[in-house]
Amino acid sequence: LFQLQKGFRAVGLDAEGVGGMIFHLQKSLSGMSEMGESTIGVFAALGLNMYALRQSDAPAQLQTISAAMSHLSRAQAAGFAEKLFGREGAANFIQIANSMPEFSAAMKRSAEQGALMERNAEAFRKIEMSINQIKSKGQSLFAGIAEGAAPAIQTLLDMLNKIDLSGLGRQIGNIFS
Repeated sequence: LFQLQKGFRAVGLDAEGVGGMIFHLQKSLSGMSEMGESTIGVFAALGLNMYALRQSDAPAQLQTISAAMSHLSRAQAAGFAEKLFGREGAANFIQIANSMPEFSAAMKRSAEQGALMERNAEAFRKIEMSINQIKSKGQSLFAGIAEGAAPAIQTLLDMLNKIDLSGLGRQIGNIFS
């Protein structure tokens, strides 16, 4: 995922689109498109073995599909991309396919950093969970403080609301005059 996000950014795409695009691809590799149509024929028309493609990781799948579509016209490629990646993912895939050298290079450059993230993913997940728990406890602390201080704050606000400040306002206005 980390490497795919880097690849997306390298070709001018929003990295937030990676998850949806990969979801559509995985669904297509199950043999069914988002519209409920069979994708077996789409992979066959591209000269790809859907079952063999399932054995690859997502970056390799994208590269393989891109290579298979490279000989198609833009219209044909767009049609196949929509069947495999859905409406939103099709445009992203076409962008990736048209910029495959940059996409691949960015993923290759980020491989070491991606491996580091993968090795530490569990530790980072635990840290994030701990930070979220601390935030929750902090919110409870401040809610408790507010609960205790609320009566005093309300009393102060009630006292301020009883004061007629129009006289003071007139005096300030006279100073400016």
